[in-house]
Amino acid sequence: MQFPGGKPRMFGLAIGTLWLIVAGTAFGTVSLFMIGTLFARAVLLFETTAGVALCILAIRAIIKVKRLPGDARLPVSERRVTGRRFGRIVALEFLAIFVVNGVVSFAQHFELIAPLDLIIVGIHFLPLAKLFNVPRYSALGVMFCATCVATLSIVPPRLRIGYASAWFVIPSLGCAASALVIGTASLIEVRNFLQRTRPI
Repeated sequence: MQFPGGKPRMFGLAIGTLWLIVAGTAFGTVSLFMIGTLFARAVLLFETTAGVALCILAIRAIIKVKRLPGDARLPVSERRVTGRRFGRIVALEFLAIFVVNGVVSFAQHFELIAPLDLIIVGIHFLPLAKLFNVPRYSALGVMFCATCVATLSIVPPRLRIGYASAWFVIPSLGCAASALVIGTASLIEVRNFLQRTRPI
């Protein structure tokens, strides 16, 4: 049985899911570790356990999709076009981060680095949603931007949570949670696809 169009998309979605889960878990771990309170350490234990479990499920999903009949990759021509567009998006993302970090550092407003960088990362999800045909990436980008803008607008710049700057940990934890939620939703989509294509 072949799954034209379905398997390549699901294979890419599964890989993207793993990346979101790893990145979300990493951001959450760093932020909770920096907060350093007893409650943060308890949440850190739960968060890392859940992150590892989701990573294992994502890896298993990648393996199962790859084992389905048919090619897991797009045709060569489509793969080249997608690769070039993805490369341009990521290059612009890194260029924007480099420029923003340079300007912010020159102005000695280092507290802005984390929220502004995460806004740039959020914006880069918007074209990726169209490129990879994953509409929920648009929602992810909006959540990243909204979390950071709300933090900059509402939270006092000198506020600390535990031992860490609030302008670092609030955007980081908010974006980490968003990545984990969207990653989990994508993982559910992949698992549903696998159940529908399971041989009877």
